[in-house]
Amino acid sequence: MKRIFWLCLTVVMAAMVLACSGKKAVSIKSYPGMGDVTGRYLAVLLPTIGGKGENYEEAGFVEEYRSRGGGADIIAVDVAPNLYLGKRIVEVLKTEVITPAQHKGYEAIYLAGTSLGGHGALLYATEYPEDVVAVALFAPFVTGYPPTDLVEEPGGLKQWDEECPFTEWDYACNLWKAIKKYGSDPEHQKDIYLAYGLDDSFVKECDLLADFLLSENIYTTSGGHDWITWAKLWVVMFDDLKGRRSNLKKY
Repeated sequence: MKRIFWLCLTVVMAAMVLACSGKKAVSIKSYPGMGDVTGRYLAVLLPTIGGKGENYEEAGFVEEYRSRGGGADIIAVDVAPNLYLGKRIVEVLKTEVITPAQHKGYEAIYLAGTSLGGHGALLYATEYPEDVVAVALFAPFVTGYPPTDLVEEPGGLKQWDEECPFTEWDYACNLWKAIKKYGSDPEHQKDIYLAYGLDDSFVKECDLLADFLLSENIYTTSGGHDWITWAKLWVVMFDDLKGRRSNLKKY
């Protein structure tokens, strides 16, 4: 609970600072792809709270992806924490990232996020499922544990009756409802991927998602809530998908 409290407090404080500074909410760092999929397939990466899009490059995500034959273009997005208040991030991503990419002619857009970036990826995918081909979640922060306990008590998302006893939990309950709806559609479920360390501070939420999603799309390893663990899982996930998929150029 302490971690959740400080996470929320950090978001609020950052929102106040950014509002006063006039800093742009979203900035993008681009990494051109290779081969015949350049300009056709795009991976959009969302970082952790307080993180930068360039953290993906620093953690080796971009280099590992390219060294393994990944050809899609990559853009890593800096997301101001205040965008997570009131789900503003969804419309900002829509207008400043996804729609411009579609106008450039991208045929397929993939969305990935670490920690709070995974939260943002879930918000966007459940709101605009038609915009993204697949979603990769690395130890996503979903809602925090009191609402998570509510979903877990009846046996998980599949059994949850979507009742929410407290109005202050409406945001959290609505997100779990949206995840349940999104993930229950076979067309979407097959392209939701989840990866997390078994010692992660959000392991309870991740386990809840893992029980709901397809088992072959779940990746776990030893490790906590950190870039070292996520980078290791990124490699495992990509290598597995490369071996499973016949249409490899999409990745």
